[in-house]
Amino acid sequence: MDRDKSAYLIGLFILRMNEIDHMTLSCQRDVLERPLTNTWTKKTLAKRLEQLCNGLNERHSNSAEHDVLKNIYAKLHDLFRRAIALTQVRNQIAHGLFVIDASKPIDPGSPTKFVIAAHGNDLPPIDYNVLGQLAVLSKELSDDISEHLAAVSLERDYIRNKSWLKRSPEGSLP
Repeated sequence: MDRDKSAYLIGLFILRMNEIDHMTLSCQRDVLERPLTNTWTKKTLAKRLEQLCNGLNERHSNSAEHDVLKNIYAKLHDLFRRAIALTQVRNQIAHGLFVIDASKPIDPGSPTKFVIAAHGNDLPPIDYNVLGQLAVLSKELSDDISEHLAAVSLERDYIRNKSWLKRSPEGSLP
């Protein structure tokens, strides 16, 4: 694993995870309509994601909620569950070191293979291919979460304002 090539992928992954981190604030405030307390914002990303999943489950099971919103809440729940799984990897990448991969014998004359490893966790070392997959996965996850957070706002606006969209008897908009 070349440090310079890896730095780009590391940066992409960390930036996307930071986007997800920031979107937890939007979800807490705008979707679940809960205050952003110091206690809540100081929790780890994994704990905030877990609490958001619980809140989204409550919203999803609320019979008074609009069906489209319920579906969006369910999707956000699934996306946040996937993000929880990446939080340990995020910490490994952010705090890990480039080390020689000693898990496989090195052939004389071949380039030394490096991986990212961190002390104190049970995750396997991350090689360049896995790092590339994580960069793509985190981008897709961040984009999907952003899209679904926006969908909640749009759907709520539609529900709130749908009387404006009623058609006249002739079928045209007022």
